[in-house]
Amino acid sequence: HAHHNDPQFNPKRVTYEVFGAATTAKIAYLDPEARVKRLQDIPLPWSQTVTTTLTSVTVNILAQSNGSVIGCRIAVNGETKDERSETGPKALTFCQVTAG
Repeated sequence: HAHHNDPQFNPKRVTYEVFGAATTAKIAYLDPEARVKRLQDIPLPWSQTVTTTLTSVTVNILAQSNGSVIGCRIAVNGETKDERSETGPKALTFCQVTAG
């Protein structure tokens, strides 16, 4: 039997996005292997796609801008799972996804 249609062997594509009116943002995100990545002064819009073969994935992203509007989005296999945007001085936003 061929097992490559088995869901646990289908890699999940996780895409993080940060966008907003600001020119740059500080970004911290949790990758599917539970490693925290920190990025400073990242030009917006920013996106990063990672692939994992884990059956369940918990990821999140925290972004703080130097402007008044910041948004984050996390998509799994091209489908938006969480999206949030905030306004205010040095706006801060947080998105989190658990996909099993």
